[in-house]
Amino acid sequence: MREYQNTKDSILGSGVLSKLFGKQKGQCAYCKQPITKDEINNANFHKHHMKPRSEGGDEKLNNLRLVHTLCHRDIHAMYTRKEMSEYIDSGIDYLRLMKGKPS
Repeated sequence: MREYQNTKDSILGSGVLSKLFGKQKGQCAYCKQPITKDEINNANFHKHHMKPRSEGGDEKLNNLRLVHTLCHRDIHAMYTRKEMSEYIDSGIDYLRLMKGKPS
C-alpha cells in the first residue's frame, strides 16, 4: 500500500495519469504487475489508447490504460491498430484476451 501511495503521489501533476493509476490500482493493465515510482520517474510506462487515435479513438479515461513500456511494445506486436479498433467497437477488451500469453 505504501508503494502504491508513493507512486500515486509522484504522478499527481497529471490528472489523467493519476486517475488512471488509481483506477488500475497502480498495476499495469497488461501484465498486472505494479507500476513503480522509479518507472514513473524514468517515464518507463505508456498511456495506451485501447482504440487507437488513428482509428478514431479519443483521450477519454475509458479509452486509456497505463502499461509498462515493454508491455506496450508487446500489445502493438500482437495486434494491429485496425484489429484493436475492431475489438473495441465489438465491446471486446483485447487486453483480457492477451492474459496469460507470454510477453
